Amino acid sequence: MARQRKFKELRPNGKLTPALKAQIVKELAECFTPVLAARNAGISFECYRQHYHDDPEFKAAVDEARQAYTNSLRKEVHRRGVKGWKEPVFFQGNKCGEVTKYSDMLMMRHISRFDSSYRESTKVEQKTTL
Repeated sequence: MARQRKFKELRPNGKLTPALKAQIVKELAECFTPVLAARNAGISFECYRQHYHDDPEFKAAVDEARQAYTNSLRKEVHRRGVKGWKEPVFFQGNKCGEVTKYSDMLMMRHISRFDSSYRESTKVEQKTTL
């Protein structure tokens, strides 16, 4: 991760070189936090937003990074909810095996994407008389 600079050193109208743009996009693909990515690049968030809206190539790269990050989150949700993870089992201080654990909440979130009957829904009814 890039070295963080103090916020007071950042200039709102900073220029984004191709190297800085690449750095920002790389950070966004790993952990989509635009404020932190801008700060690590030495620019203000306002500068980031301005370039995002004014530079179609940068916007496309940021949007692609957002999609890559979203896909990595979906893979992790699937892994934890469907495939599970191994945790060691101990008996009297000695490891005696492993157990596969699953995340019920992530499984429900995962299935709700594909089957609407698992989605939370709220129905609000209002009856008025005049």
